[in-house]
Amino acid sequence: MPSAQKRGWIRLAYLFPILVGTLLLIYACLPHIYFIYNGEVHETVSSWELFGNTWSECRALLKAENATQEAVFFSYVLLTFAVLSMLLLLVHAAVAVASAVFSCRAFSYPPTDRMANRSKRWLQFFCPGRICYVVVGLFPLVPACLPHLLSYLYKAYFGLDVRACFFFLPDVAMAGILTLMSTLAFLLTLGIQAEEHMDMFRLYKKK
Repeated sequence: MPSAQKRGWIRLAYLFPILVGTLLLIYACLPHIYFIYNGEVHETVSSWELFGNTWSECRALLKAENATQEAVFFSYVLLTFAVLSMLLLLVHAAVAVASAVFSCRAFSYPPTDRMANRSKRWLQFFCPGRICYVVVGLFPLVPACLPHLLSYLYKAYFGLDVRACFFFLPDVAMAGILTLMSTLAFLLTLGIQAEEHMDMFRLYKKK
């Protein structure tokens, strides 16, 4: 493979997280989730609307004077999941932006240049190593599980058979496909990153 082609693949590998985040953000804004209960199809909502509705309903359940123990546990589980999901999405977004910005900046200089190494240090500030980079890339999978978690909790706490349905792909499938592509793009280019001296987690110094 020519050097220019290798370098192109490496650049793409570091841009993949922000591309994945953008595509998932767009998908999350489209109404594509609906629930079926007792044969009745409920309103189709987007992923963001589902998070908002879940948050509002759980808060309302906790404030209700006649809330049962099951309703309280149900609400706390979902509220905790919602907060965790938002935190993971923020971390993923920060690392994705840092990966795109600082890799483009680093690759515009020779590998041993002071500015290239400074850009790598900035990326490593947001994400200290390769393992961390791969793990953070999988974070979108967690919030994508909300529709399935809702279905499970309705069954577990209230005995209600509420089925989550989707137009096109379920969120977890869409997130799984895109994050897998991003992860493979990074892992499969590790060898040529070393060859081309374009490893963002290694500082190159002049001999």
